[in-house]
Amino acid sequence: VLKKPKVILELGCRSGNTTMPLLYAASQYEGHVCSIDIETWPELKSLLENHNELKKYWTFIESDDIKLEWKQNIDFLYIDTSHTYQHTINELKKYEPLVNSGGTIVFHDIVDEDVSKAISDYFKDRKDFKYVRYFNNNSSGIILKE
Repeated sequence: VLKKPKVILELGCRSGNTTMPLLYAASQYEGHVCSIDIETWPELKSLLENHNELKKYWTFIESDDIKLEWKQNIDFLYIDTSHTYQHTINELKKYEPLVNSGGTIVFHDIVDEDVSKAISDYFKDRKDFKYVRYFNNNSSGIILKE
């Protein structure tokens, strides 16, 4: 909310546990959340039916995020998908260059060895970011791009 990202891209949303807080934040300053998931989970549909006021801040795309064509710049990127090394690397190669300077990338489940290694390998030798790790609720990693 403090950074007021206009374009929020969520890769992997499943039942909406992260989608809802992102939507509440976006609704405070006219941001927009686009969620991409390989399938539409029933819990996600019912969750948003109960929060009609938030629908205008949200777009859901059922797709493989790697195969999907995406060219829009991103202010806030949230990644919580397959947790495999190669998929995480492919997501970073595709989406990280589109994250604006001053933008944020958040990873869920960084305690997963493949996710952690993909982040380390991708950002190795780069100095244009800060990395903060939290080890609660399955862990989160936050990349702050300079």
